[in-house]
Amino acid sequence: MQAMLNESVAVGEARRCRFIEANLREVVPFRRVPRRALNALGKEATISCFPARSTILSDGELGDALYLLIRGEARAFRVIDGEEVEISILKPGDFFGEWSMLTGAPLSASIQACTDVEVIRVECLAFLNFIQQHPRVRDTIDLIAHNRQQANLHAN
Repeated sequence: MQAMLNESVAVGEARRCRFIEANLREVVPFRRVPRRALNALGKEATISCFPARSTILSDGELGDALYLLIRGEARAFRVIDGEEVEISILKPGDFFGEWSMLTGAPLSASIQACTDVEVIRVECLAFLNFIQQHPRVRDTIDLIAHNRQQANLHAN
């Protein structure tokens, strides 16, 4: 009985890792990363769910993870002079939290679920180890994050 349970857990873990790997592969920075490396990152990642209208991240907090939206929609916004200013709508395949995690700067926007949302969450240390081994991923994320920051500055 215990052997069957252990096998079932191992199969479930393998499916979870393949699911995470497949979703990461759909995102530009990860498209050319070898399967084995994405699978290893998948072992470090978690899947989290947030109900509609819940806050995923708050402006001003320190980022401690990379988030990849895999189901639902979320919005990025800032509060300026007491008014919410929408920055963007996030859809499956979009990622967030990376700029704060990589730079140590506070988050520059809040992220709120518009619908029920599912995300892949990669903790800071696991992600930093991963990008040390795959610097092209970091370079691509840096470029995307920098362009996003510039667009946010011009929107204000």
